[in-house]
Amino acid sequence: MEPGKKLWNRNFTIMIGGSVISMLGNAVSGFAIGLLILDYTNSVFLYALTMVLYNLPKIIMPSLSGPFLDKFSRRKAMYVLDFISAGIYAAIAIISHTNQFNYAIVLLLCVIIGTIDSIYMLAYESLFPLLIAKENYTKAYSVSAVIGNIAQIALPLAAIVYNSVGTAPLFAFNAVTFFIAAVFETLIRVNESQIKELVSKYNIKTYFNDFKLGLNYLAQNKGLMYIVLFYTVLTSFGSVNFTLTLPFFKSTEWLGIDKYIYVGAALVLGRLMGSAYHYSTRLKDAKKYMVAVIAFIIMSVTQGTYMLTILPIMILFMFIQGLLSVTTYNLRMSSTQNYVPNELRARFNGTFQTLTVFGGSVLGLIAGALAEYIYIPYIALGGSIIVIIAVYVILVRNKAEVRKIYNHEF
Repeated sequence: MEPGKKLWNRNFTIMIGGSVISMLGNAVSGFAIGLLILDYTNSVFLYALTMVLYNLPKIIMPSLSGPFLDKFSRRKAMYVLDFISAGIYAAIAIISHTNQFNYAIVLLLCVIIGTIDSIYMLAYESLFPLLIAKENYTKAYSVSAVIGNIAQIALPLAAIVYNSVGTAPLFAFNAVTFFIAAVFETLIRVNESQIKELVSKYNIKTYFNDFKLGLNYLAQNKGLMYIVLFYTVLTSFGSVNFTLTLPFFKSTEWLGIDKYIYVGAALVLGRLMGSAYHYSTRLKDAKKYMVAVIAFIIMSVTQGTYMLTILPIMILFMFIQGLLSVTTYNLRMSSTQNYVPNELRARFNGTFQTLTVFGGSVLGLIAGALAEYIYIPYIALGGSIIVIIAVYVILVRNKAEVRKIYNHEF
């Protein structure tokens, strides 16, 4: 079934409904796992180790699973993974309820969950464009961008539940949400044109040929390569700010955690308003490259300087940051997913995820080490200067190739 001209067709509505439910589960799961480990171990180190191992598959698995998702059904991958997640969270709920905590088992389950999450996200991103008409890409991605922010409303409720009855009900909630999301996903009916016949003959040699083909495709399409390279820089230094913001607010006397919440709320509000704008307004194709470049520069300035300002300006800058982050996300996704052929989409998205997550992880660790010796706002400022230089070196100097992707000139 091909996507119709109407955005909210049957498939898109089911996909978004399932995503909202799944995101609610994701939002609660990370919160609950952290609490479970801290409750039983009282060790910040073991908590940090768990988070590192949870994120490790997100570096490795996207590239490795891309060739498979370009040959087999992404829809089936999504609902099978969600059913497995439901079972895992049901098991953790039982562990929590019966007080049979074993850190090694929970750590193993977290690694499995991280692997599932990384493959699921790749399948989701690669299936999503098949459910909508190309003229609705911008509007559809504005809806997708806002889902994660809406899901955050579950966290205050989760905190109340935890304080009242502990973590077991939270994991039970996760199990139910992932099960419902999986049921939703089984109802999607779409022609996945990338599925090849005679898949029983798929072997390790075919896999490596497909893997190599994906890399060659990216190398031969310079515009895509420059976008991936720039986003690796952008995401890496964005991770620096994400890593250092909470410690900065917590250690600064005139700020504190309450001010951190205000600034975070402004960021979310900006994202929500940005999504609303792109849902109701479609930018002209000829202006998308220019808008993206300007947005990257403004984002770098606000992100690099807001910790050097007073609270009202911090709030304003984070609102602008949220507004423009949705804009750049929307332009990137609608442009690249439109450009990349369906049969290569998972490999492209997998390479993108691997490089950006790896860069963010490495730079986040480096930033944490530097923060022991350098004033945190200066680290953020230095990172943003590097991003602005990358805008010129990667995006502006290679304008012809990058603009072709953003402006749909093909």
